[in-house]
Amino acid sequence: MASFSLADLGKTKKFDAAFNLVSSFLHLTTEADAQNHLHTVADVLKPGGIYFLGFHLKPKGTQHCLQERWSIRRGLLSVKSHLQSLSQDLKKRIEMIEICIEAETPQRHYRIVDRFPFRIYTARQFNDLLAAVNRFDILETYSFDYDIANPTSVTADSEDVVYVLQTRR
Repeated sequence: MASFSLADLGKTKKFDAAFNLVSSFLHLTTEADAQNHLHTVADVLKPGGIYFLGFHLKPKGTQHCLQERWSIRRGLLSVKSHLQSLSQDLKKRIEMIEICIEAETPQRHYRIVDRFPFRIYTARQFNDLLAAVNRFDILETYSFDYDIANPTSVTADSEDVVYVLQTRR
């Protein structure tokens, strides 16, 4: 995510849009990797191209999202996911995450557990990152309800945010 090109993607023409809506941006645990990612995305987008970037911010006030659960069933298959925050080091800006995914059919049961670091961002820290990269303008912001008719303002207390970024022309 921190380094790729059109050639790496097997393409020669730049893209109109790109998206990253499931907090995978937070896997870039250093400022340098995050900057490289944003530069790289800007490089593969056309001038005026759109980048949808969704992730969890660390709110100034009480953090509500310390765990997420979801489940789904299709026919005889059921899948359950549980993601939780194990610890947060605000000085290092690293949060340790654990995810457990269980998939079950009448004949089999699979359980996968993994732990990994996420980079922590406050709204201000992300704005500082965008300013340092200087390749995108913020067109709009939304919460994780993805309601196009209901944009939201990002504040110090924001938590679940989708940024609609546009490459500078």
